[in-house]
Amino acid sequence: MTDDYRHCLITGAACWVATALALLLELENPYWATMTAWAMALPGERVPTRRALLQILATAAGCFFGYEIGMRVEGRPIMQLLAIFGVALGGTYLRFRSRFDFVWVLGAMSALMLLAFTLYSPEMLYAAARYRGYEIACGVAGVTIAQFAVGGLLRLEYPRGSASAPSPHALDRRDALEIALVGGFTVSIVPVIWYFFQLPFGSLLITMIAPLIALDAAFVEHPVRTHWRLVGAIVGGAFGVLAGAIAGDSFLLWSWALLGGTAACGYVSGGGRPWSAAGTMGGLAVVFSLVTGSGPTTDILTILNRIAGIVIGIGIMIGVAYAVRLVFRAQFPPAVAVVRAVH
Repeated sequence: MTDDYRHCLITGAACWVATALALLLELENPYWATMTAWAMALPGERVPTRRALLQILATAAGCFFGYEIGMRVEGRPIMQLLAIFGVALGGTYLRFRSRFDFVWVLGAMSALMLLAFTLYSPEMLYAAARYRGYEIACGVAGVTIAQFAVGGLLRLEYPRGSASAPSPHALDRRDALEIALVGGFTVSIVPVIWYFFQLPFGSLLITMIAPLIALDAAFVEHPVRTHWRLVGAIVGGAFGVLAGAIAGDSFLLWSWALLGGTAACGYVSGGGRPWSAAGTMGGLAVVFSLVTGSGPTTDILTILNRIAGIVIGIGIMIGVAYAVRLVFRAQFPPAVAVVRAVH
């Protein structure tokens, strides 16, 4: 069995298991569990027990620091935006520099979710910290369970991985700082736009988090791939709306749609082709359009708001990315360019 098929099977199963766990525990927003499973499912690599534990600890640490920082900046908009920018910048930078990249992804994501609550619903901060922690932990558990269960059932062989091995996506300091600036500015600009246009808070978190997941190492050298993410978000959202309408109140049909949609997007994202980036955002769109509460939904407006939030977030990131490249590369040209200029 090829790595692409292995990836899609594991990804689809992980998303379903994470969602099922969140639903069984009656958590507030089970789609965060599904999204975590989608973001954490690794192509062709089994998650060791040590890595799974570190992911859960990172989630707990992110929720703790997000809560503590949120309490201290509550009611001070400038400080809130600076905190959001700093967490997104630092988390993205360390994600592309540290051998424990997955720790910084989950930690920053958890903290940003809570900081966003301080902007609109500070009274819900404690409840949000508790539920987000449980939901993200369900996502991590979903990946671990799916990899052991599906891998054992199909006798899949994985390359040996290590939680302490260098990240295959590590960038040098300059490139990591460039991509971190893109993440920081994008995430901190989104709440400002939401405030001035009085957009619904429900889609704010999605719009803030989706661009961070969309950023990858290839973005520095091939920013055009970002446009494929817009295509993926639109196609994945259309599939989610159609599948949700067909499934109706049937949990079985809804489950097959979730498993099949995320598995198909996982196959696309793991293909290594120019359009593979479309699979990343397509999977998120499927998740956010199908997992809306305690089961299938007929509320099309909620789904459309979420898909619009993803598209808006990616659109903002594209604009920010080109602005950062224009300014940042003028001040700090890439090392290759410097060598060529010297010669």
